[in-house]
Amino acid sequence: VKLKESATLYYAWTTSSSIPTSWSSAVLTGGVAWTSKKNEITSQNVYFHCKIGTKNEYETNYREKLGPFYLDWTSPTKPTVSKNPSTAWTNTDVTVTISGSTDANSGLAGYIWNETDNFSSGYSTISASNSSNTKTHKITTEGEKTLYYKSLDVAGRWSTSASTTIKIDKTKPVISAVDVNDTTVTVTAADQGTTKSGVTQYSYDGGTTWVTESTHTYEE
Repeated sequence: VKLKESATLYYAWTTSSSIPTSWSSAVLTGGVAWTSKKNEITSQNVYFHCKIGTKNEYETNYREKLGPFYLDWTSPTKPTVSKNPSTAWTNTDVTVTISGSTDANSGLAGYIWNETDNFSSGYSTISASNSSNTKTHKITTEGEKTLYYKSLDVAGRWSTSASTTIKIDKTKPVISAVDVNDTTVTVTAADQGTTKSGVTQYSYDGGTTWVTESTHTYEE
């Protein structure tokens, strides 16, 4: 509140739009802004009432009322995060499912995510609501990264983080050497690309069966 001239301000915070029965007062200096802050430990609708003049004038004549303002001091619940495929490494796109969050007060607004868990520095948003709180997030690019997710309510409060680690390697390995010595064939392969999951198995029959060995012996 800011007045041109000094005066006494009568004000009240209530949970009803009706005229208050008790008041507080503050002497305002002309040209200087005055602020009243409502602190509550529970979430609720509140109204701010004010009037310049005597209390009797305020109660019997004109008053200014602002509100309702909804105070939401409770964070939404932490989301549940899962991924598909669920394996550590995959050669396909990964779909992350974020679900389960609710907010009993102002309501769920969505999910926010980033790769650092430092949400003060920025994040991306996925819209959601209390009645539609299961959302998906598809990861298509190669790489190894950890994604962090929080739920966000309408009042702007965050939940704690849930995370999942994504490892995508879409680049096929190549055989770099084949050494034949009598009945023994030694195959050497190397993983390719910037993201390497590693070569773990070999097939000597065109992909029908796979083994973990890199050397195979043929008997005549």
